[in-house]
Amino acid sequence: MGSVSAHLIENSQVIPVWLVDGHVDSMRIMATVDGSESALRAVEHLGFMLSGNPQAKVRFFHVVPRLKDYCEIDFNQGSAEGFEALIAQSDKRCMDDFFAAALSKLRAAGFQQSQIETETGATLLSVSETILKAARTGGFGTVVMGRRGMNKSFFGGKVSYSVSQKLSDAALWLVP
Repeated sequence: MGSVSAHLIENSQVIPVWLVDGHVDSMRIMATVDGSESALRAVEHLGFMLSGNPQAKVRFFHVVPRLKDYCEIDFNQGSAEGFEALIAQSDKRCMDDFFAAALSKLRAAGFQQSQIETETGATLLSVSETILKAARTGGFGTVVMGRRGMNKSFFGGKVSYSVSQKLSDAALWLVP
């Protein structure tokens, strides 16, 4: 990615930025979601752009956060278990509500239930690496994500920037 693309990603406060690398012909779209308003705006953008397209297949992909995604302090395994369980429980409640709202937005845009699926993945090395691996193995032609996430910390700048640097042979839609 060049400096112009990087500058657009950093400074676009209102307009979604689309980056396309290589030849994209798959109508499989992966919407990375974290329960944030930014992710819901990304779903709205996706619904608007692909409204009425019966060939589009959308997968909501959520990466379950870990304690280290929120806090850089390295807790020992024993003391972190309670925090991890609390984060997982809270994340599940948040995502249940989010998936209902996101599904409603796509249904309002004309998507059929058969065009939409959800997947939750565990973090591998990092959130961005988990997203990239899922995009490659799932054969997705487009990855849609919010530019900033929950409290501007989870699917935030570093994740979207990392995905934009490493995603190849696909389109990336970054929605502010």
